[in-house]
This record gives sequence, C-alpha cells and structure tokens, in this order.
Amino acid sequence: DVYQQEELLSSVKAQIPPAESQQIVLRNRLSVLRGQTPNSNPFPLAEKLPKLPPLPQLGIPADLLLHRPDLRRLQREVAAADHRAAEAAAKRLPSLRLGGSVGLASGNFVLAVFAEALASISDWGQKKDEAEKQRLRVEEKMAAWSQAYLEAVEEVENALHQEEQHEALLNALEEQLRLAEAAFQETLNRYLQGVSDYLPVLSALSSQQRLERTLLQRQRERISFRLRLYRALGGTLFDTLESSDILSMREHREDIL
Repeated sequence: DVYQQEELLSSVKAQIPPAESQQIVLRNRLSVLRGQTPNSNPFPLAEKLPKLPPLPQLGIPADLLLHRPDLRRLQREVAAADHRAAEAAAKRLPSLRLGGSVGLASGNFVLAVFAEALASISDWGQKKDEAEKQRLRVEEKMAAWSQAYLEAVEEVENALHQEEQHEALLNALEEQLRLAEAAFQETLNRYLQGVSDYLPVLSALSSQQRLERTLLQRQRERISFRLRLYRALGGTLFDTLESSDILSMREHREDIL
C-alpha cells in the first residue's frame, strides 16, 4: 500500500517540472511584450485564478466594433478610395479655360474654345477607364470592410457563446469533483475499517486529482475566452458601463493580464 501511494505521489511530482518550465517561458514572453529583457522584472504569481467580472446585461452594441483599429483602418481606406473615385469622375469633364490672350473680340475665340474642348475629349476613354477603375476599387474596399466587420461580429458572438457554454461545463465539473471527493472519503473510510484494500483508495484519489487539474484548466480557458472577447471588441467594452463598473472591471482585467 505504501509503495502504491509513493508511486502515485511520484507521478504527480513528475508533472511539476514541465509546468514550471512553461511558466518561465510565459514570464519571459510577457517581459518581451512589455519591452523588458527576460527575467528582468519577474511577475508575482497569485495562488488562485482571478474571478471574472460580469458581462453587461443589455448586450454589446455592434457599433462598438467600429473602435477596433483594423476596422477603423479599413473604413479610412474606403473613404480614401471614394474620394479618389469622385476626383477621377470630375476629371472626365472637359475643363475650358480662357487665357488672357484670347479675348471675346478675337476672331480666334471660337477656334480656341473648340481646340481646348477637343483636347479634353480626345482622352475621354482613358479618363472613363480611370474613373471606372476607381469606382471598382471603392467596391473592393467596401467589400473588404464589410467582410472584416462581419468577422468581428462573429468573433464577439463566438467569444460570448463559448464563455456561456463554458460556465455550464465548469458547473458540471464542480459537481463531478464534489462526487469524486465524497467517493474518495468513502473508500478511505472502508480501507481504514479493513473492509477493502488500498487499490480503490488510489483509484478514487487519482480520479479526484485528475478532475482538479481538469477544472483548473477549464477555468483558465474561461479567462482566455474573456480576453478573446476584449480583443474582439478592441478594448471598448468599458466605455458602455457605469464609472463604478468600469473601475471594477479594469481592476479585474489588470489582474487577468
């Protein structure tokens, strides 16, 4: 029985070095993202994962997505392309200008006007093609912006849905863990009373520890879903909340980050 327990303990200890190695890698990555050299300013570790603040009850307005940097860039590109298309369309019209050397009394007035109009009309086809090209470029930029906006809405909807379903998963895992703890205590009592051997105790303990690790991983995944939501919104979720809620959520967000 002692050897079996020591074997289980050794298997658990064997999982510590990879976790600590991954911890160092993540710390170094955070330091680099903050413009610091690795291990220059170690991050303190909390004993528990932070609790997530509640989401707004009234939903998330779709126009918040327009604050995302990528969508703002595409929106500016559409405006710029539209301006160039309007400029190209205006250049299609002939520009008739009367110089100072051509007076109304001059016999060359009609000829001069006709010559300038003819020069403007001679490249009409080229200007028409340029205007059409600019118009199609506006449509292309508009399609890219629309597609990016739809994908942004999809990211928000997916993050919200994943977190909602993840909450149900966490509740189910917590219930499983409660039952596993009860089963372990019962099998341990039976072993101490001499009713059974130690193998059921080891099996129950192993199951309990496995559920504890799974629950911890799922809790971390839930935080990842919330961060994914913040990223999908471009960090503008806090602009829709009351000042007290903003302060609370920002504090939670700093803890999470």
